[in-house]
Amino acid sequence: MKVALLATLLLAPTVSAEPVDSRWLPWLGCWELVDDDRRDPLIGEADPTEGQDVPKRGLVCLDPSPDERGVTVTTVSGGEAFLEETLVADGARNPSTKGECQGWQTMDWSADGHRLFTTAELECEGDRNLSVSGLTMMVPRSTWVDIQIVESKAGRAVVLRRYRPAHPDDVAAAGLSDTTESARPSRI
Repeated sequence: MKVALLATLLLAPTVSAEPVDSRWLPWLGCWELVDDDRRDPLIGEADPTEGQDVPKRGLVCLDPSPDERGVTVTTVSGGEAFLEETLVADGARNPSTKGECQGWQTMDWSADGHRLFTTAELECEGDRNLSVSGLTMMVPRSTWVDIQIVESKAGRAVVLRRYRPAHPDDVAAAGLSDTTESARPSRI
């Protein structure tokens, strides 16, 4: 009997003991992009963000990644998912693809876990290189704000994006289910 019990325990599938990092919890679920403001380049004439995938008006949904190291971000517009990316906030250089640009990205939490800092270096088609520095944070009333400075040989631009929690009807209309809604803290 003891041998059978030991064999059962040893052969049982293992379940990850580490859930998604709790600092991601405020971001889990589906969000609606409400502001996408690109400031004129500060230096040079061309917009260095040209060629990057720009989130279309639609939904951005964050779910725990399969390996539970971060989150999977899926951007949906017109009922079609057009961008999926895994974000890992471990301070390491992780591969990153943004539109026709590829390279690496690091993400790390602030000491209090309320802000997320991002740095990326991307090589784009047409021998264009981009450097990105970003700050992502949650502000009162469950508003997600994303600020990026994008630099290239052509110049520098500031990108400001603001998201709000998506209405459940919009999530359903997009053919999605906001399975993480119960995990997100209640709205103020």
